[in-house]
Amino acid sequence: MRRRGVTLLGDGPHLLTQAEELSQALELHPDFNCLLLQAHGPAAGGCARECWRSLCESGALTERLFAMSLCNGFDPSLPAEILEDSAATSMVVVPVEGLSVRSTGPFFVKFFVELHLHCPQSINAMMARFAFAKAQKFAPGQVKIRL
Repeated sequence: MRRRGVTLLGDGPHLLTQAEELSQALELHPDFNCLLLQAHGPAAGGCARECWRSLCESGALTERLFAMSLCNGFDPSLPAEILEDSAATSMVVVPVEGLSVRSTGPFFVKFFVELHLHCPQSINAMMARFAFAKAQKFAPGQVKIRL
């Protein structure tokens, strides 16, 4: 994403070994407007669920966009849980089917590039829907958005 000009907080991704480390990473950058949680591997669903629940308990996602990418460890109950919980965050983008690495990368890069181009400071629902529509060509019907 950095190569595409998307502004990121910090020097790159925060690699977590456990969900408890997430709050420390967020404390370093309190001014974020969206968060992309990427989990990969056989235990991805469990790790992502722990992080999601930790974020919900912390209240860190209020008025922010939350996006989740799961590769090679898709758990269909997790997106359902996230999409149903409208209290934790105002906007959500999550896969509803298992995505390959080849479709996950282009989808989220396109989504965040479009957001950066059209609303770099404050993300609104209209622009999130627009960015989502542009990114859909990389994972048609496999990712959902809740605004």
